[in-house]
Amino acid sequence: MKAYHFVIFWIAPMLSWAAFMFLLYFCLPFGDLLEKYNEYLGDIGGESWDNRISEIVIFGSAFINCIFIWCVAKFIIYHRNKNS
Repeated sequence: MKAYHFVIFWIAPMLSWAAFMFLLYFCLPFGDLLEKYNEYLGDIGGESWDNRISEIVIFGSAFINCIFIWCVAKFIIYHRNKNS
């Protein structure tokens, strides 16, 4: 493995995780989620809500990133085996 491959293998997952975090922050309807939360579980303070939403976005984007990396790895392995 060359040095730039090593750098790419470290930077690419970080960038894709940041992209998934950005997408989740802008795609999740936070107002609707807060209304549903208040409806079913009672009133929640703003600070607690921000902490819970941050955890949802961080762990959700990490999970999506794991699935994305797994798919890319399967694709690479499939093409290596196909060419061999």
